Amino acid sequence: MNDTIPQIDTTAIQEKIISWLLITPKALAILVCSLFSGQLWFFVIVTYFKARNKGNTYINNILAKTVIGVLWFSLINLPIHLIRNGISVTYENVFSNYLYTLLYGFVIQGVIFILIISFKKEK
Repeated sequence: MNDTIPQIDTTAIQEKIISWLLITPKALAILVCSLFSGQLWFFVIVTYFKARNKGNTYINNILAKTVIGVLWFSLINLPIHLIRNGISVTYENVFSNYLYTLLYGFVIQGVIFILIISFKKEK
């Protein structure tokens, strides 16, 4: 019996994703900012809300931190998108709001971060 796991060739998928990100620099900017935002949320969670003796390897990687940042910016983008574009969702509508989303997202996150640092002690 051959117990080897079949390998799936993902090079074509990776090339399509990379070419799309290079064609759409707004998406690349959103992903990079999401990584920074997710890193800050991870720091807040680990430093102020989680006991030190327990480790969480599920959110301690680049992909998970980026996903946390994307979720944060999605929450920020929802009211902005509804106000500016209504319920019509297209790539153009979403990318037309990216600058407002990033700016408001970082400002609100900074305020939350400052409030947490001011009023909560490290665990």
